[in-house]
Amino acid sequence: MWVEEEAGVLTSSLLEEGIWDPITSRLMEVVLAPGMTFVDVGANIGYFTVLGSRLVGPAGRVFAVEPDPRNLSILQANLDRFRCSNVTVLPLAAWSEAAELDFSRPADGSVSRVGGDDASGLKVMAERLDALIDHPVDYLKVDCELTDHVVVSGADGLLRENPSMLISVEFHPWHGSHVGDRPPAILDQYQRLGLVPYEIVRRGVRPTSWQELAAPKLPRGQMSFDFVMSRCGPEELEQRGLIARRSLLERQSIEPRMQRLLRRGGDLLGRLPEPIRPAIRHRDRRRRPT
Repeated sequence: MWVEEEAGVLTSSLLEEGIWDPITSRLMEVVLAPGMTFVDVGANIGYFTVLGSRLVGPAGRVFAVEPDPRNLSILQANLDRFRCSNVTVLPLAAWSEAAELDFSRPADGSVSRVGGDDASGLKVMAERLDALIDHPVDYLKVDCELTDHVVVSGADGLLRENPSMLISVEFHPWHGSHVGDRPPAILDQYQRLGLVPYEIVRRGVRPTSWQELAAPKLPRGQMSFDFVMSRCGPEELEQRGLIARRSLLERQSIEPRMQRLLRRGGDLLGRLPEPIRPAIRHRDRRRRPT
């Protein structure tokens, strides 16, 4: 893919590992199938847009929402490079209402933001997703730097028309949004929309609660995480094959000694010579969530 030189985290990940956000990438591979519709809000340079385009195939559709002019140019170049003819680019911000919003793009290559007033003088146009997309939607991915909840509030019409739609968002449990909303209020808003929360795991999703999301146990240094919402209950998602079964290590019936032996076995895999090392290695196992 074409990347932006100044975008340190994203560009470094793609150049060094060839993948960006494996949690969301794996979720897309579980959820999306040929003929489906995927909406990528905060499409950036198009990594998930291109992946979604391949997964839904020629019979499917992808909508990429991105307001940053610099990102848009790279996004379009990547769509052209990978011949993503099933993608519609929407060059504006998704919001709770039609508006002209302040736009901030730091010179150091940090992520851009919409909303709030940073006195930069830059502006972008915004619109509700309900007004932008008149099409059945299967999966809505939102990553808009602390304003995901504002985007979702502008998609209540899509929720009514697509009750089986899945939505993934990023959540910062200890940091309020730059538009003034605190984490508890953000979760309350999702709950008022009639959404049911799910944890993202290796092979799909798992039911969770709003209380667990409000007080998560995150690895040291991790300030945010993604989770999934839907108006569908666990029974329906299980019928669709989206509810992941618990792994052997996660089952409560396994004795602590057996858990330690299984973990030790995983550690020993990393010491095998590279030519005979299995695909699941100690290094990979530590990077990926269980």
